[in-house]
Amino acid sequence: MIHIWSLLFSEYICNELNLNRCKQSIISYGLEVIIGASIKLIIYITIPLISGFLNQFAAAYLSAGLLKICSGGYHCSAYYRCLISTFLIFSLIAVISKYMAGTIPSEPILYFSLFLALIIFILLAPVDVKEKPIISLNRRKLLKTISCLMVIIYILLFYYWKPEQNIALASGFAILFHVFTLTKFGNAFLRWVDKSL
Repeated sequence: MIHIWSLLFSEYICNELNLNRCKQSIISYGLEVIIGASIKLIIYITIPLISGFLNQFAAAYLSAGLLKICSGGYHCSAYYRCLISTFLIFSLIAVISKYMAGTIPSEPILYFSLFLALIIFILLAPVDVKEKPIISLNRRKLLKTISCLMVIIYILLFYYWKPEQNIALASGFAILFHVFTLTKFGNAFLRWVDKSL
């Protein structure tokens, strides 16, 4: 659906500006990214806000998402599958974190997840996908280094910020989930989720 919208909009823009077909494919791709990101942003803010777990959802999503940029991991085969699976997983983490805060230790879970992330990043990161393999050894080293540095920044940030228990839990669980997705078992689990949607 997003692809069709972007094609229609890009065709209209190219007709209005008298641009060739080569430019249309570039514009179409850009519009597809913008439309997809806008839909994702609206859903990721509106539903958690109405449901009362926006802070926990944002903490979980950002904690794992920022780490994934350099450490890599599985990508769903279609945009809607990514949208649904990501939303459901981080909503579950957010709800658990909101209602379990105070009943389980948040700081030990958070710091355990960060130290585990550091170990897994040293061993496995970056985890690429077959559709877009990382061929350059220098790029691999750079992404591994940045991934590990980000964990150290997280440790310092959480140490000095001292977030509320529900936020610490949401971040810790999300980081644990991301670390899990970098393993063979995690990759297999996400493949199963991808095919199930």
